[in-house]
Amino acid sequence: MEDVSGRKLSLICQIVIASVLATAALIYMRSVLLPLVISLFIVVVASPVIQFGQRNMKLPRSMVIILGIALSVVTTSLFWLVVYFSVESFATGVDAYQEKTLVVVGDVSQWLAQVGVSMEQIDLKEALRSLPIFSVLKTITKAFATLLGDSFIVFIIVLFLLFGQSGKEGKGNGVVLAISNRVQKYVGAKVLTSFATSFLVGGVLVMVGLDLAAMFALLTFFLNFIPSVGSIVAVILPLPIAFLQFGFGWTFVTVLVLPLIFQFVIGNIIEPKMMGESIGLHPVTLIVALLFWGKIWGVPGMFLAVPITAIVQIICDRIDILKPVANILAGRW
Repeated sequence: MEDVSGRKLSLICQIVIASVLATAALIYMRSVLLPLVISLFIVVVASPVIQFGQRNMKLPRSMVIILGIALSVVTTSLFWLVVYFSVESFATGVDAYQEKTLVVVGDVSQWLAQVGVSMEQIDLKEALRSLPIFSVLKTITKAFATLLGDSFIVFIIVLFLLFGQSGKEGKGNGVVLAISNRVQKYVGAKVLTSFATSFLVGGVLVMVGLDLAAMFALLTFFLNFIPSVGSIVAVILPLPIAFLQFGFGWTFVTVLVLPLIFQFVIGNIIEPKMMGESIGLHPVTLIVALLFWGKIWGVPGMFLAVPITAIVQIICDRIDILKPVANILAGRW
């Protein structure tokens, strides 16, 4: 009995050491692994769409892939055009936003002076004027260029993976099928709900005439893939621009309240009904996974946190010694 307990303890220690080493490898190999993982997720999600096109459109697999690539290129080009014109529009209006900020600071300083709180307006205004706006824009542009380069690498890997598949709908391995089904259900539901949220929020921002409305709508779509935190950030992002553009009035309240309602209804009522138990993870697990993968792989890791953790839960559930870990991830304790 003691021998069995000793072997189990030894195995647990080995698993802990292996996990630590794997985490170190994930951090060290980030530049290689991240494009590969993103490519694999894209292929998993795209595979049923390609098979659907083969069955219903009666086209060869290669033709369906080419049509899908063409559609992806058009969509990506539109995305980058929106980003480019939004950043250009922001850069053009930087001086106006800066002046509005100075006016707001002056009003706040006067109000604070009336209630007996002194505030050095001159020093604060000089600090605001000396903010490195254009260096920040340069950094943002560099980040977009890096992202574009990574997107090209992902595109090449996806291309090879798709054309390298046999295209047959065999039964395959049970674990692989479970992983594919869970990732496909999650991504499919998330794309639909994120698109609906982005469309509604974008409609409100365009209706009130907010600057950078299209950019904020795009950010809403992508941020909704980050659990819990993303929707909050998506609501907060337009508020500074709304305040500087409209002041604190009904328009500002509209920009705050309506997107908040959309995020709450879609995120807490519609999305759980669409997903059901497909993701199989406890809410606390999602938060911990978000922090863990965000620390390891940055913002891309936050986007991938949920599907990767779901895959880990499926694998652990099929290994006897790791079943307790699977139960903890699923909230069965």
